[in-house]
Amino acid sequence: MKRIFLIFVACAAAFAQAAPLKIGATYDCPAIHATIKVFSCKGPAETDLCDIQTTFQGNPQVSRAPAPRRQVEGVMPVCQVRPAPAKASAAKTETKQK
Repeated sequence: MKRIFLIFVACAAAFAQAAPLKIGATYDCPAIHATIKVFSCKGPAETDLCDIQTTFQGNPQVSRAPAPRRQVEGVMPVCQVRPAPAKASAAKTETKQK
């Protein structure tokens, strides 16, 4: 767990450019082989804590822990927001139209 957090810190420091952060979004980060879900942030300040969940590819462990907003935003330049899944009702409508 400590190793995962240290990797995240190193990546965040390397990419310290601020990016807009979407609360509730899941980010795919292929450059660091991870997926990050942002549940919430206490506020907009760099030192405000965000509740995040990190999953590294090839590692079944999921790490959910607070991290400073600046650290989370720092890693976002190497991540992409995962598209929201299509709603089930939209899929049913499409099937009926065929």
